[in-house]
Amino acid sequence: MKASWGFARLLCATVLLFSGGCTRMSQSWYLSGYDRDIQNSTRAIETARDDAQRAAGCAKRCSAYSEKARYGRAFKLISADEYGRLFGLAVKDHDQAVALDPASAEAYYSRGRTYYDRAALEVVVDGLLAGSDATRKTWFDPATADFKKAIESDSRHYLA
Repeated sequence: MKASWGFARLLCATVLLFSGGCTRMSQSWYLSGYDRDIQNSTRAIETARDDAQRAAGCAKRCSAYSEKARYGRAFKLISADEYGRLFGLAVKDHDQAVALDPASAEAYYSRGRTYYDRAALEVVVDGLLAGSDATRKTWFDPATADFKKAIESDSRHYLA
């Protein structure tokens, strides 16, 4: 009986150790999916025939940058510097998408969503209130402005 109890504990410890490794591997695999999206979007931008297609490619790429940054930071898979770099690339692509297609409600909504996601991560880190009101306002204000612009461009845009 004592031997079977020892075996059960060993089996349980092995399963816990293995599942912890699987979680980290699955998170890394998930992040690599964003890298594929970034590469595919970059190709779409390079092969675009007009500004609308380039804007759509930029919108897809910036969403991939933004989501990779958000996911990586939320699960502590990337450094704060990498988070800032990815977020900067996302905003740069959003700005380019807006410049290429200024009438697009989706372009404004997407950029607003990226700002909103950034603000939300500034609000809660590790389940605790983080950042100052001024820091959160830095990200919430442009999000609000972009959501308003998206509604002005297309009042039927239900997400905005």
